Amino acid sequence: MIASKSTTLKAFAALILLSVLWGYNWVVMKYALLDAGPFQFGALRTFLGALCLMGILLVLKKTNAPERSANAYFAGDTSNLWVYGLDYLGAGAWRRR
Repeated sequence: MIASKSTTLKAFAALILLSVLWGYNWVVMKYALLDAGPFQFGALRTFLGALCLMGILLVLKKTNAPERSANAYFAGDTSNLWVYGLDYLGAGAWRRR
């Protein structure tokens, strides 16, 4: 099935918006880490993300929970290491200021 031109344009617009927000998020995280440690930041980010997802599930009235997976635990551990690296390793010109 071939997507219509309108659907393709909406998908590209969503991809560009996602790229801009994701790219700017680095700056926001660097400023947030000035006031909180990397693990406090990771915990707060995870907690707020969980609240948002629970709100979406309540609005959509979804009640079935997925099976537990080792991949979910691995993703959580990896994101904690990523925040630790964000705080202590720096990125490009940020440490040169």
